[in-house]
Amino acid sequence: MDEELKTYLRQMEERNVALIAGVGERIAGVGERIAGVEERIAGVEERIASVEKRNTALIAGVEERTAALIAAEVGSLHTDIQNVEKRLSTRFDSIDSRMKLQAGLIQAGARAMARFSEFAENSEERGSSSRRG
Repeated sequence: MDEELKTYLRQMEERNVALIAGVGERIAGVGERIAGVEERIAGVEERIASVEKRNTALIAGVEERTAALIAAEVGSLHTDIQNVEKRLSTRFDSIDSRMKLQAGLIQAGARAMARFSEFAENSEERGSSSRRG
């Protein structure tokens, strides 16, 4: 081989070695970046786990408060229904008593009317028999 070709090939080899070294450095830089990204991902995962724990605790608290509110409302409604039932029962008893009183008055009035009617008929008979005699 002639000297010029050897020099050219040597220079080419040196450039290739330099390029390979540069690629190696870039790969090392990429590796460092990947390590940095992995650290950041680990940090994000820790934060996510922390947020999940807080959210779980908050949700449990909300569930407990909601259950307590529902129980209180149901208890209040039950008490209200019992009070309404007592008032209705009292009112129905009052209506029943008035209806019995009115029924008694109607029966007494009907009996009195029957007696008056009978008395009137008997008086007419007495009056007509005393006129005949």
